[in-house]
Amino acid sequence: MPAPFRLTPVTLGLSAFLSAGFACAAPTVLPETSISAEAEADDPRVKETSTATRTATPVRYVPQAIDSIKTANVVDYGTNDLGTALSGIPNVSSGADTRFDSLRIRGFDASNDFYLDGIRDDSQYVRDLHNIERIEVLKGPAAVLYGRGSQGGIVNRVSKLPEFGRRSTLEAQGGSDDLRSLYADLSTDPSENISLRLNMGNMDQNSFRDGVSGNRQLFAPSMSWQLTPDLNWLVQYEYSRYNRTPDRGIPGVNGRPADVGRDTTYGSEHDFIDDKSQSLRSKLSYELSDNWQLRHTLGVFKLNSDFDNTYLTGYTPATNKVTRQHWQQDLSTRNVYNNVELEGGFDTFGLEHRLLTGIEIGSQRRDPTLYNAATGRGTQPVPALDLYNPDRNLRHTGRMQVSSSSHTEVESRAVYVQDQLRLNDQWQLLAGLRYDTVDQQAAGHFRRSRQP
Repeated sequence: MPAPFRLTPVTLGLSAFLSAGFACAAPTVLPETSISAEAEADDPRVKETSTATRTATPVRYVPQAIDSIKTANVVDYGTNDLGTALSGIPNVSSGADTRFDSLRIRGFDASNDFYLDGIRDDSQYVRDLHNIERIEVLKGPAAVLYGRGSQGGIVNRVSKLPEFGRRSTLEAQGGSDDLRSLYADLSTDPSENISLRLNMGNMDQNSFRDGVSGNRQLFAPSMSWQLTPDLNWLVQYEYSRYNRTPDRGIPGVNGRPADVGRDTTYGSEHDFIDDKSQSLRSKLSYELSDNWQLRHTLGVFKLNSDFDNTYLTGYTPATNKVTRQHWQQDLSTRNVYNNVELEGGFDTFGLEHRLLTGIEIGSQRRDPTLYNAATGRGTQPVPALDLYNPDRNLRHTGRMQVSSSSHTEVESRAVYVQDQLRLNDQWQLLAGLRYDTVDQQAAGHFRRSRQP
């Protein structure tokens, strides 16, 4: 049984002394102190967003879950990959392979729910982040403002804009696996009405995997021109290229990964994936009055993506050989979107309204052609490789046949209206309607074969 706690004479005397000291101390009035500070420039928090409502709305007033990531904070850690940048966001997971970006939001596939400055960007390619200011993930259905899409949500990339008085920056990086990159973010103001910005750069990188490398190129000029005190014209162009080696990993042996070196690959020295994308965006903003604005946005996007891929299909224990297949693809896509919006504020019966109405017209073309190594009499098979000593110089030189070829056209029309109603400081109401018509036509040729 623990002994009861008792104050010793020394402790009791000390307590009495302190108590007496505090009781006898005269009150002291401290001088008034004023503290002011500016927000940090690299504050990762985003205070305002337009992804959820298409209007500049404080994040705390958005009635859906939305996460924003500034790409500057991501690039500082050496990554330029969309999936990696979003890896820390709850309910968002990457399903990308070496060919294109792919995400799942709340368990739903969101591969076709990518946007660039609010314009649909659903082509299959790997996106560059160096010309992006931030990435915003809106979770939950977003059909009221964006039309067709999955239930999980959307991913909107917000590009870097010209800013009057902004300083230019230069970024150089080097690292392991022969990483070398140089990017410039240049700004200038030729006049008080024109601001220019140019993002450009190049990156080369190898890998710890044998024969795997990649090269990125970026050229993205933009201009903001204040034509009149009420009319602004924003023009943005971006050319991005990503040429890389596909890596399909190692085979399984007896239900486990093959016991080979981590640098072992089974492709061909001539394998590649080459994405070349171009986008042109024009935005005219006209201030009708202090509370009303009319906007017209035009977005044109073009993608050419080719790949030549020799990948493993299995392992044959009797010969200790890794079997492979050979695929090629030529893909071209073109998206054109026109959007006209009217936004304004007014009061009725003491309630504040923020009204948004718009018309959207879209046209999309997609032309993929997929080839595989021809099989059967008189054809040349894809050479198999030794499991432990693969010779990547052994390549398939036989005839390729068309596995699938298709042409798809999508024409869409939409009209929408949204009202943000402010009831009081604690309550706001967001209501909207959208009507879409989509006309899709597809034609193609397909063969029965296993695709990569």
